[in-house]
Amino acid sequence: MIRVRPQTIIHVAIAAAATYYVLQLYEYINGPATQSELGSYGIFLIFSVLFLVAKNLPWFARTVIRTAIYAFIALNVKRFFFNRKG
Repeated sequence: MIRVRPQTIIHVAIAAAATYYVLQLYEYINGPATQSELGSYGIFLIFSVLFLVAKNLPWFARTVIRTAIYAFIALNVKRFFFNRKG
């Protein structure tokens, strides 16, 4: 059974707020976000939450989740800075 500590709830709230504000910055720079971009930020938020509650998972599962998070960060940084619209 996974126990949720109060710190984890706070970290999830911070991750959600940070994702929201990064998306707002993206829309300010590049115009309205497409459905694909919104989906990728949603997936990133899900992976971030999994990483926060992954303390009780085996090391291999934590490594897979961490690698997926790094891949999403790299793809979104590339899209954020090098996909200018207009």
